[in-house]
Parts: sequence; C-alpha cells; structure tokens
Amino acid sequence: MKPRQRVIQLDTREALPDELPPGVDFRKVETKKTKGSLITTVTERRGRWLHVKTTLKTRRKGRVSRSSRTSVEERTESAIIPFKRILAACKVEPDTDMGPPWREHDGWEHRKESFDTFQNRFDPDADTSYDDMLAHYKACRGYTWNDGYSGVLFIDLDNADAKANYEGMYEYHRGRGASKQVAREMQALWLRDYIDTLVKWYNDGYEWWGVVCEYKGAESSCWGFDDEDYAKTEGSRNIAEDVAYALQQKGYLITGEETDKKKSYRENRIYHIRLNANMQNWRN
Repeated sequence: MKPRQRVIQLDTREALPDELPPGVDFRKVETKKTKGSLITTVTERRGRWLHVKTTLKTRRKGRVSRSSRTSVEERTESAIIPFKRILAACKVEPDTDMGPPWREHDGWEHRKESFDTFQNRFDPDADTSYDDMLAHYKACRGYTWNDGYSGVLFIDLDNADAKANYEGMYEYHRGRGASKQVAREMQALWLRDYIDTLVKWYNDGYEWWGVVCEYKGAESSCWGFDDEDYAKTEGSRNIAEDVAYALQQKGYLITGEETDKKKSYRENRIYHIRLNANMQNWRN
C-alpha cells in the first residue's frame, strides 16, 4: 500500500490531518495576502495529473458599503516531467561580471616582473650582454606576452597564502603515505602547473561562464565557472537538479533521473558538491 504524506497547510496553524483525501497523492495550500485581496492556491496531484485551483477574493470599501468579488481559475496538466527536459532547458551563458581569476579567487598569488626589473637579477660585474639577459628573460617558464607587453610571472613565496599553499602540497602527500622525495616531486609538479595556468590566462585570456535554468516557474542559476565544458555537463546537471527539487515541492513527479532513486535531488546535489570539493584538494 502506498504510504500517504502529511498535508502542510501553509496558511493556518491547525493540526495536520492524519492522511490525504482518497485518491490524492499530494496536496499543498498556499495563501498570499495583498491590500484588498486574498489569493489561495490549492495544488493536488491525483495519479499522473496535477490539478491547480486558484481563488482570488477582492474587497472594495465604498463610502456607504463594502463589496466583495470572488474569481476561480482551475487548470489540470500532466504531473510527470522527464528530467531530460529540465536538463535541456539549462543554458550556458558568458559571465561578464567576473574579473581576472587571480583576483576573483584566493590561491593564485604571484607577481609580474618586466624586463627592466628582471635585469637586476644579473650581477653587474659579470658583464652579461643585453642579448643574453633577454634570452634568459624569454626562456623563463613564466614568460608572458600579451597586447605588446611582456613579463615574467613569479610565485611570491614570501606571501603567507602562497607559502601556505606551497608547503601544504608537501604535507598533503606526506600525510597520505608518500615518501619525502615523492611529496617534493608532487609539490614541484603543482608549482609548475600553477605557473603554466597563470601564463595561459595572461597569454590567451580567460573566460567565465554561468548556467541558468527555468522550467514551469521554477528557476535556478550559478555563475563563475571557469570551464565551459564543465558548465555544460556537471554545472548544468547540478542546476537542473535544483530546479527538479523545486518542481517536486510544487507537486510534480520527476522521472528518468539516472542517480540513485532513493536520494532526493537536494541530497544528491549536496553529495556531488562535496565530491567535487574533495577532488579539488590538490591540482594534478
């Protein structure tokens, strides 16, 4: 026998009834009061059909007497929504409000040296030629060139945050059983990847993306993705699950979801957020 859920009357403080009316699988009552009007919406799901009844009561106060008017609007539609339709409604759009990644997020602390500053690294008594200094300058791993301006990027380990990230990589791998040599190698790999990512941003530019979704009055969005492919896949899926959860609260039945049916959309989304966060503990 199908278990029956309790009814939550949002507009009253009365005790909850023990069960729903016969044949009703879902029922929700919402009330909205405005000046001179009262809107009551009753949503019921019977099998695969969703019935919505909206009652509008208005009152007008005249000089002599008061008048009231009641109008009722009813609609019936299918309560079943395939999850793929919600996913298809997700749109990936450019996020133009975000700035450079190293300013938007912590963990990308660095400094940029011009060639004039870079020359001070050479011993003035060594009589190093200009061409040799320029060759060393351009051969640096952190060398960048964009819009007619060049520079070399350095990770400033005197910065407390940068130093904590750098040393944290060694402690992270040592804490998981890596030998000292392997931990130092992983630390150096992280540092090279750090610089390469910054150089790519300086040379090729950076892009930010956002995911928006709206379906049957339920909507959700998330911005600040730095990978368009990720936004189209995992980002869109997470936003679609948010919208699906909101639609469930409206009485709809979401079908075709590939995740564990025993989990709600909200629980599944929290699981994936924690999983993604754990995967970003270190860069490989």
